[in-house]
Amino acid sequence: MSKLRTKQILDFVTDVQAGMENYLTTAASNADAAVLSSAKSYADQAEADGLADAKAYTDARELVIEGEYAAADSVVLSSAKAYLMMLSLMQFLLLSLTLTLEKQQSELRMQMLIQLYYLLLSLMLTKLKLMH
Repeated sequence: MSKLRTKQILDFVTDVQAGMENYLTTAASNADAAVLSSAKSYADQAEADGLADAKAYTDARELVIEGEYAAADSVVLSSAKAYLMMLSLMQFLLLSLTLTLEKQQSELRMQMLIQLYYLLLSLMLTKLKLMH
């Protein structure tokens, strides 16, 4: 084989190697771009799905919490109204007892009214304790 023929073959092999390297580099670059694009799309969709799920969960929890607060407010309000009513009744009884005692001179009658007052007071306090 002549030197010229050998050089031609070596040049051909070198060109083929360079072409293969160029092809592989281009193919790898294209594959990297496709993989990267696919990964970005997947991540974007996962983020959107995650945000939608988080929003739905938060909205549902908010409704539950608002319902629990409304129920608690209702219980507190009714207890406060009952307590105020009891206090008003106690004040009325105390006032009426005081007026009655001032008018009555009989010791026995005053003792009976005081006992009645304490009985009513203990009944009201028992009822208040049962409400809580």
